[in-house]
Amino acid sequence: MSQVRRILLTQRRLACPEGPDLEYAIGHADAGPAVRPVVVGLHFGWRGAISPRMGRDFLRLLVEPALADSGALLVGPTCPARSWHEPRAVAALLRLLDELARDWPGAAAPVTLVGYSLGGMGAWFLAAHHPERVAAAIALAALPVLRLPPEHDVMAEYHRVAAGGAVPWHPGLARVPVRAIHSRDDEVVPWEPLVVAAEGLRRQGADLQVQLLDGLGHYEAARYVPALRGYLPWLQEVWRARGAGSAAAAP
Repeated sequence: MSQVRRILLTQRRLACPEGPDLEYAIGHADAGPAVRPVVVGLHFGWRGAISPRMGRDFLRLLVEPALADSGALLVGPTCPARSWHEPRAVAALLRLLDELARDWPGAAAPVTLVGYSLGGMGAWFLAAHHPERVAAAIALAALPVLRLPPEHDVMAEYHRVAAGGAVPWHPGLARVPVRAIHSRDDEVVPWEPLVVAAEGLRRQGADLQVQLLDGLGHYEAARYVPALRGYLPWLQEVWRARGAGSAAAAP
């Protein structure tokens, strides 16, 4: 594995009429193709007040060490709501994608989503509901929570799925390849419901694979770096098919 390059990340703010401004970090390694794939990292949950730099910190923790060599434009938004499922969070993310297309002429669209835990559920949700904006999604330590229940209680829907509840089909999943990475030793998010849900979604046409790991706890996101980096060749194939270049070295 080549030595990980550090990326200069710039903190920015996007005005959103739907709610609070969206804070996000953005940057890429010096070397890269003329047309850059875009990787949007969706961070995990938090307690207490959220830091406006949480998106940047998530890039530093997991996305940058795994994917810095890809040449992609890395983007780390900080969730402007209680979860990535809420309408104002989804609207802010879509507005961010519009801004990227406007301000970065070489940024390829649609984008790749990488999410962990709460962010992984968000990656599932956005891939299912906005497939025209998503080229691929990688969900780590997360279950497929694909609907927003009344009063936006995402955790209620999560607990239903975690208890073995059926995951509803969304045609968007037939258009977006999804890769899920999960640990059998995750003490917070069970892996068995993910496997069952994945089997059902594949039968309905989803391009979906699950990789199960051992020995990783839920609060050890940084230890997922090697597994995420292992998907670089797959991402390169997706990006080439979408017409986006890649400067990634083989892992």
